[in-house]
Amino acid sequence: MGSMKEKKYLKWYNILGYGTGDVAANLANAFINMFILIYMTDTVGVNAGVIGVIILFAKCFDGFTDLIFGHFIDRTNTKMGKARPWMFFAQFGVSICVILMFSIPSGMSDTMKYAWFFLTYICEMSLFYTANNIAYSSLTALATKNSDERVLMGTVRFVFSIATNLFIAYVGVSLPSKIGYSHTAIIFSIAAIIINTIAVFSVRELPEDELMDAKDSAVSGEAAAKPSLIESLKIVFTNKYFIMVLLSYLLFYIYYGTMSSGVYYFKYVMHDASLYSTYSSANLLPMIPGLIVTPILVKKFDMYKTNLAGYVFAIAASVLLMLGGMKGSFTIIMIAVVLRALGTSPLTGDQNALIAEASEYSYRLHGKRIDGMMYSCSTIGNKVGNGIGSALTGILLSASGYVNGFAEQSQSCINMLNGLFFVLPLVIMILLFIDLFFLKVEEANKKWDAEHSVQ
Repeated sequence: MGSMKEKKYLKWYNILGYGTGDVAANLANAFINMFILIYMTDTVGVNAGVIGVIILFAKCFDGFTDLIFGHFIDRTNTKMGKARPWMFFAQFGVSICVILMFSIPSGMSDTMKYAWFFLTYICEMSLFYTANNIAYSSLTALATKNSDERVLMGTVRFVFSIATNLFIAYVGVSLPSKIGYSHTAIIFSIAAIIINTIAVFSVRELPEDELMDAKDSAVSGEAAAKPSLIESLKIVFTNKYFIMVLLSYLLFYIYYGTMSSGVYYFKYVMHDASLYSTYSSANLLPMIPGLIVTPILVKKFDMYKTNLAGYVFAIAASVLLMLGGMKGSFTIIMIAVVLRALGTSPLTGDQNALIAEASEYSYRLHGKRIDGMMYSCSTIGNKVGNGIGSALTGILLSASGYVNGFAEQSQSCINMLNGLFFVLPLVIMILLFIDLFFLKVEEANKKWDAEHSVQ
């Protein structure tokens, strides 16, 4: 775009410190997504289908609060900036809720257990995690205007995210068996507060006048005016690229949400729960080199071509995964999972940068900066997608006749686990490719600038 875009705003330690925020986020979120269902069924002893319905119901509320908190962040103005105060203070609520969620008293009735879970889950996901994570994601647009730095911020944060997910996959299986889920949650939650604080103070937000650039003279409306909630909602939902990015997040995290079925798959189909850790390694570790090369690929080919090529690769790998499942070959399954992870890594790294591009597109059309609300699509997609994935897993397992903790499950349950593990991911990969094919937001911004003679 213009020369202003090429200015560097961040040092390496700013980007590294920012990335640690996803360590804090996943010490809570990944732990919940991976283990809340099996904790509720095999430790608390309640029905998987009911838990799935509760999660799905909570997610309907989630989407509303995401947009509300995005609007609040847009209208915040403090010495710390717009986003950082929300990110800092909300983490304390997240940690308290996680501890309570994994500390359900055994003497309660099933009804009270469901109520306890619902209240802690909705407070953690819909209130505190929402405020924390929208603010965290918004910093991609608020701390720098450099598109390469935005991609790098997204890449670094997701490297940390993957490393933390991998850590949780290993420790989340072994540690609760030694000290219990409650004590594990306490350790993770205290660590999350410390690490989140480091991330908050690793970057500074740019002053609002510095966020403006050469296109400001060409945009319509008064950029400085704060839009109302209704106006912001109208701007967001008339931006087709926001809808496409939101859909990519939803599909991406539905896929990750159904990964919780892997715990059941390896425990009841392969009869070796420890294989889940190997599977998690194959699914996550290859993404680290994939993420490292993503900024290079994006700089050479742009985000559109890089993401599209990645999902062609991921679809092919998902077909191989199904073939491995049909042959019952664990080796082929693991090879396919590694290849699929490599294919999905570019979008993982540049998703936040795509939101920034979609937000810039709204600003060009309407002259209003609503970065907080635009970045709500990251938490809507993350939480609602994971929630739908987890809910689907619980509901479909219950419908297939799953019996809590029973060593030998019925054939209908085994068939359902195969479908969740092999078929559903392929369908999601195909849908993501279709969505990304139409997501040409970079091209749209360049076209607008050319038409309005923005240098």
